[in-house]
Amino acid sequence: MPLSEKLSILLLKPDFLVSTEWAYPHWQDSREIPNVSYAAQEFGGQTFVNDLERPVFEKFVFLAQLKMWLLNQAEVTATIMSGSGSTVFAVLYPNVDIDLLIKRARDQLDRELWTCQAHTL
Repeated sequence: MPLSEKLSILLLKPDFLVSTEWAYPHWQDSREIPNVSYAAQEFGGQTFVNDLERPVFEKFVFLAQLKMWLLNQAEVTATIMSGSGSTVFAVLYPNVDIDLLIKRARDQLDRELWTCQAHTL
């Protein structure tokens, strides 16, 4: 899917913050959680990776669970944590029912998730 096409983005954020000041110093000694994907993801001819997922997911396991849940949804083409967290965003395939995906996320993960739908121009 080329980035020139209009894409739908879903942002999900739990009710906690992750301090950038905390995340950066913890990167060097952090370890990957088994069964969590940290691999670069490609879509639209671009490569997306976030090295801060490793220390953040190690301490805030729910964010790793959120990312992996999103990766397993049929509507999602790619997902990654934004910055140092705690927002995780997903790039969606065209013509999906975003409201249904949000409902499933709240039902299966956290009823209090903050959500935002966005579209590229």
